[in-house]
Amino acid sequence: MKIDNVEQDVDQTSNCDDLNLAISGSNLGCENFASVSLVALSATDGKITVPEGEQTANQLNDCYDDTSCKNEATLFAGLGQSFFTGADPIDGTLTADYSQSVDQTNLCEGDSACENEALVVYQAFANDDATVNSKSDQTVTQINECGENYNQACLNSALLINHVYAEDTATVDSTVSQNLYQKCDSNDGPTCMNSNTLAVSGSAIDNSFLKYVASQSVTNNDGANDGTTSLTYQTDSNPSTPQPSSLTSNYNQPPNTAVTNPPSNNPYP
Repeated sequence: MKIDNVEQDVDQTSNCDDLNLAISGSNLGCENFASVSLVALSATDGKITVPEGEQTANQLNDCYDDTSCKNEATLFAGLGQSFFTGADPIDGTLTADYSQSVDQTNLCEGDSACENEALVVYQAFANDDATVNSKSDQTVTQINECGENYNQACLNSALLINHVYAEDTATVDSTVSQNLYQKCDSNDGPTCMNSNTLAVSGSAIDNSFLKYVASQSVTNNDGANDGTTSLTYQTDSNPSTPQPSSLTSNYNQPPNTAVTNPPSNNPYP
C-alpha cells in the first residue's frame, strides 16, 4: 500500500454578528468543526509507505456583540493499527513522514465568548519482524483576540498525543516533534485561559528494537494558563520473555515545563 502525497485539508471561516447565543450544548452562535482521519492497515508481510502525508485544519471566527464562537478540530492518523478498528499491528514494513497542523483564530468583540479546542493524535504500531521508520510533526496554533474592556470568557485547549509501539522482534526508528503556540493573555478579556497537554510515548516489548527521538515546544502568553508535558517509555515487563534488544532515546524538554512522572529509564529526568 502506497499513499503518496496524501493531503487532507480543511479551511473554515464564520462571520457572526449579534447572535446573542451562548456556547452551551447545541446553543452556539458560530462553530467551525473539523474531523480528519486516516487509517492504514496491512495484512501479513504487507508494506505501507507514506512518503509525504499531511492533515491540516484552518479555522477562523469573526464574532461581534454578544456572539459566542468556537473552533473545534480533531486530527487522527493511525498507521499499522487503529484503536478504532482493533486490528492487529502491521507485520511487514511501514515508512511514513507525516505532518498534522491546526491553526485556530477567534476575533471577538463586545461580550463574545470564544473557544479554540484541538485534539491531534498520531499512532504507528508494529509487531513480529516488522520494520518501521516514522517521522511525525504535530503543530497547533491557537489565538483568541478578545477585547479587554468587555465581559468575556475565552479559552484555548489543546491535546497532542503521539504513540509508537513495537512488539516481538520489530524494529522501530521514530522521530517526533510537537509544537504548540497559544495566545490568550491579560489583554484578551477579563477571563482568558490556555490549557494544554502534550504526550509522547514509545513502547518496546519482547525482543523489539526502539529508537525514539522526541521534542516538545510550548509557548503561552502571560494569561492564566495550565499545561503538562509527559514522556513515557515502556519496556518488556514479562519475566518469561526476553528484554528488548535495544532502547535508545533522546528527549528535548521545553523551557518552563515539567515532565510528569518521568520513567526510571528516562535519560533526561
